Amino acid sequence: MKEETAKKIKEFFRFRWLTKILGMRQTKYGSNALLAVVALLGILILVNYIARKESVDWDLTKNKKHTLSDQTMKVLQGVEEEIKILGFYKAGNPSQEEVADLLEQYRNQNSNIKIEFIDPDTKPTVAREYAIERYGTLVFVKGDKQEQSLTTTESDITSSILKLTRDTKKKVYFLTGHREKNIDGLQETDYSVMRNKLEKEGYSIENLSIVSTREIPEETAVLVIAGPRDKILAEEQEIISQYLNNDGKLFVLLDPKLPGENGADLDKLLQAWGVETKEGVVVDPKKYFWTDISTPVVQEWNSHQITNELPAAFFPGVRYVGQAETHPEYTEVTPLVSTSESSWLEKNLSAQEAELNEGVDQKGPVPIATVVNGVTSSKSEEEGDTTEGKKESKARIVVIGDSDFASNMFSDALGNFDFFINTVNWLAEEEELISIRPKEEEQRTITLTGGQAKLIFYSTVAGMPLLVIIIGIGVWLDRRKRKKQS
Repeated sequence: MKEETAKKIKEFFRFRWLTKILGMRQTKYGSNALLAVVALLGILILVNYIARKESVDWDLTKNKKHTLSDQTMKVLQGVEEEIKILGFYKAGNPSQEEVADLLEQYRNQNSNIKIEFIDPDTKPTVAREYAIERYGTLVFVKGDKQEQSLTTTESDITSSILKLTRDTKKKVYFLTGHREKNIDGLQETDYSVMRNKLEKEGYSIENLSIVSTREIPEETAVLVIAGPRDKILAEEQEIISQYLNNDGKLFVLLDPKLPGENGADLDKLLQAWGVETKEGVVVDPKKYFWTDISTPVVQEWNSHQITNELPAAFFPGVRYVGQAETHPEYTEVTPLVSTSESSWLEKNLSAQEAELNEGVDQKGPVPIATVVNGVTSSKSEEEGDTTEGKKESKARIVVIGDSDFASNMFSDALGNFDFFINTVNWLAEEEELISIRPKEEEQRTITLTGGQAKLIFYSTVAGMPLLVIIIGIGVWLDRRKRKKQS
């Protein structure tokens, strides 16, 4: 008995049984499967380790919701001193994590951004110190300067940081008294949305009546004339001309003059600076917005700081604004954007349908925005221009043949907002702020007609169960038929 047991133990440790098992087909297949599983696990562990060491994110959302915008990146580059961001959230608030993820992106781009979250319930003294009245408030602190934001979008966060980095607010005045766009109005044709956006950029916005003041204030960074429908008096134009001669910055948005309207009558003033305007409406039967051929879409821009990397924009009812045959020697005049070759300048505004009339209408491309840049003497010398008695100028002018593209109704569409704000930034000599801004959060909703709602109801509630029943009956009949045949 002992000898037999010893023999079995000896055979066991020779591992012949293992060789026999490994030689079986099932074992070979099982071993291959096991090796594949182990290899896969090893790869997953390696990828996870690399991902933890080198964090890489992919933003697949339509508007790049989880990627900081070009504007935010430029603003963060200008943060040279510590800015502390305090988030006052109640413990357990689920929105805190989302805000923390967004703020973390800011900190990753600039180490001067510091983040801290505070529970007002556990630290009421700190909450009182910063005058916190509601949960979810963000406080931005730089030295003795503070900004508060009750909203936590990228646009608002960047705006708060921008305000802290600026020592003063530049003033942008909107001319009034000639039925211009109303920067305080809430109608679709007004400019209150654009006013709010300019204030987020750090500007101080005010109305200006030259008739009352008889002058343009010295602190004016940019004078905006947005969609005037009545004549601007000669005395007012003289004041504007003097402002430009003193290196002023002017932004003019002129709409086509409709039958019976006087219009602003700024032709001579603009002509003196090398800008020509023409009456009529630009139409484009191939590149237009919605169903209106008099709302041309522009996808290609002439090279300029204002339009660099700018997305498409559209202009509802736009006129010709181009370069005049002559301009002052101390200026550079450049068309900023033109419509496509399929467009034309329609001169007959009373016609029922737009139709290209050879010899009357002007074929495209049609310039609809022009920029004037004053030339300094140093720049003239660099370019080899040594004209005796040459004057220098730091004036800047941008003229666009439409004002409606920046109205409350259209300001957030395509690149309209960026085009307007970039223009103001360039005129105000804030070139570092020229950028593509973060898009507002999209509200994705589905609106169904009555017929569509019924179709979805019957196809899901009634259609799917009925389909399952039909398939079941078919399978049962097929099996029954086979049984009879066998």
